Amino acid sequence: MSLCLCDCGNETKNNNKYMWGHNLRSKDIEDKRVIGLKKFWNNEEKRIRAKERMSILWKDEKYIIKQKEGMNKSEVKVKMKKAAVERMANPEIKNKMIRTMKEKFSNYDFRMFISKRTKEGMLEKGYTSEVISRLTKEGMKDLDLSGPNSASWLGGSPYKGYCPSWRGDEFREYIFERDNKECQNPYCWHTSERLTRHHIDYDKKNCSPKNVITLCNSCNARANKNRNYWRRLYKRIIKMKFQENDV
Repeated sequence: MSLCLCDCGNETKNNNKYMWGHNLRSKDIEDKRVIGLKKFWNNEEKRIRAKERMSILWKDEKYIIKQKEGMNKSEVKVKMKKAAVERMANPEIKNKMIRTMKEKFSNYDFRMFISKRTKEGMLEKGYTSEVISRLTKEGMKDLDLSGPNSASWLGGSPYKGYCPSWRGDEFREYIFERDNKECQNPYCWHTSERLTRHHIDYDKKNCSPKNVITLCNSCNARANKNRNYWRRLYKRIIKMKFQENDV
């Protein structure tokens, strides 16, 4: 039996120099590890393979549970927080992380994945669905996600490809008044108060009143996925609305 060389004060087994995992605490080992990681991440092929492996792992429920258990340990939390603070203190690293997250959040599937994981974590901590919805609504209320702040900003051409009447205030007010200035999605999550107009057939040039419906920002974003479903639903809603007006 001998003492671990990392100076932790614990005894090793089988005459080993270090306890399991404690060799990483050695300054020499840590320096070699950092150099090895830099060489690894500078290799584009290895970086792509690692990214693919991690994307597969984070879809595995067992792996996610194991990671959560490890991260919930107090000493791990302190170490991760300290490392994060040190990294974010570097402007170059901070700006790179911001650019990366903007690119990721411009992907609808990624936003839905993060939203699902966040909601699951809050439910595990005892938050009800109503509380989560209210917190999300309050958090988004004061955010300005329009114009250059939008992930889909194209450099100042918001009406490119739309019909001429789309940009007119008169047409916009007509659609909002017709729909009682409310989101017309019966399954709305009520996480956004900002209203917008949505082309039911996804053709920007088709600005017929029967092809335009009022949605909140959240429901408008959701309509980018499962388009056939939303197209059928909103067609039925508009058809019923015009039938009521005819009566």
